[in-house]
Amino acid sequence: MDKIAQSIKKALSELKEYEDDVLYPLATEQVSIDLDDGVKVNYGKFGAALSPIKGL
Repeated sequence: MDKIAQSIKKALSELKEYEDDVLYPLATEQVSIDLDDGVKVNYGKFGAALSPIKGL
């Protein structure tokens, strides 16, 4: 169980760091999107919160 607990603690720590460093700052910016702009324009507005996609 100790190994599982350590694994869970590590995952929670990584998620908290992602939330604090990436998601929270993005949420406070209140990024507005326009669906008529399409994926290429709107996708870039979310920076590190999204995985890169080839061709964009």
